[in-house]
Amino acid sequence: MTMQIDSGTRQRIRDKFSKLLWDQVRPFAYLDTDGVEVRAYDGSLLSYPDTGAVGAREILWNNYIEPFLEQLCRTETAAISDLSMLKQARVDFIEGFIRIYWVMADIHRTHWPRPFATRRDTSDEVGRMVAFLDDCIARRAA
Repeated sequence: MTMQIDSGTRQRIRDKFSKLLWDQVRPFAYLDTDGVEVRAYDGSLLSYPDTGAVGAREILWNNYIEPFLEQLCRTETAAISDLSMLKQARVDFIEGFIRIYWVMADIHRTHWPRPFATRRDTSDEVGRMVAFLDDCIARRAA
């Protein structure tokens, strides 16, 4: 018998993605006006006080968010006891990955203008995170 994932579990996953978006990604939208100050996954402070700070824009795309996403995958897949429910929750994880990278790409495009700026393609980043998630699910199934 296949169990249906409960709405509370789905909401918990969505809330964790929202918190990650708010705490770790949103501050980069204010780099041009307020600078940015965030904690890296290892707890170190990343502080770029102004737009002239070298590396502030690049950090967002250089394995900054992935450790947070990987930890979210590990903890949440471990918290869901039923494999069928875990497979149902996969959709919520993928939606979260897409949302995180979409916002990052939007910040990249709109707040850090370049001549003829276009939205960054994030399909590779999303694909890597989906592969990580699938590995977490496969380990639970083994």
